[in-house]
Amino acid sequence: MRDLLWAKRTPDGAWHSLVDHSADVSAVLAAILDLPLLRKRLSALGAAEALDSPAARSRLAALAFLHDIGKANRGFPARSDPAARIVGHIDELAWVFSESRGAERVCAGLIEVLGLWADTKGGRMRVARRMYALRLGEVLPHRDIAVLRGIEGARVKEIYRQAAERHGIRWDGRRYDRQNPGAADIPNQALNHAASAVEGAAAIAVAATATIPQHGFVHEDSGQSFVLDIADLFRDTVTAPCAFKAAKAHEKRPFDPVERLARRTVAERLRRDGVIPP
Repeated sequence: MRDLLWAKRTPDGAWHSLVDHSADVSAVLAAILDLPLLRKRLSALGAAEALDSPAARSRLAALAFLHDIGKANRGFPARSDPAARIVGHIDELAWVFSESRGAERVCAGLIEVLGLWADTKGGRMRVARRMYALRLGEVLPHRDIAVLRGIEGARVKEIYRQAAERHGIRWDGRRYDRQNPGAADIPNQALNHAASAVEGAAAIAVAATATIPQHGFVHEDSGQSFVLDIADLFRDTVTAPCAFKAAKAHEKRPFDPVERLARRTVAERLRRDGVIPP
């Protein structure tokens, strides 16, 4: 797709892909918003005070990524041919959002998600609490995201402990160096690889549903925030049990790389449980 869609083109045929151009614009806005003086002026222009929040700046950068989304249509790339019919990218995007063109069928889900994500007065928290309910098995009364994260952290520690005990694995806690993940013990390495596999499946799901990876409800400061939100829904049912099962298998077959064992175990669980339809 990156090779098919372009955003900028010179008369001699050189071009810049739509994905890369969108990422550039998003990165530039993020850099501008990191400058206190410019951030203050933009806040004043927009009559908003929330730009001091890193989460708010990340959301704006994510929206900036979409500024040229209208160019992602079949006609626009054809403009490289001088004889081709001129196709734009503004009216074409308006078509998608036009009620007369069936927008409610085309993008109702995306519009709903964007509306909830942008609703800092209640919508985002409702979705976050629902996600925690799915993960923890109960609806918690708390409405502070920091409190919910703290409760989840304690639950996750217990999930890891129980999974290790169930598979007969020695567990000294979640410890690893992000700069040198290979230095971690085998259970922690298995958790890293299992989590990566589940996040990969979640990324496919996010793409397939045309939702936006950066628009997370629980996670906020990652370019894959919503992907991480979805992946975490399966931490206790897929990631943790598969990781410790793979670690146990590695004990019995140390010649098998733990990464391969973890990823294969996750794939089997996703198919078996119907998380990914056949």
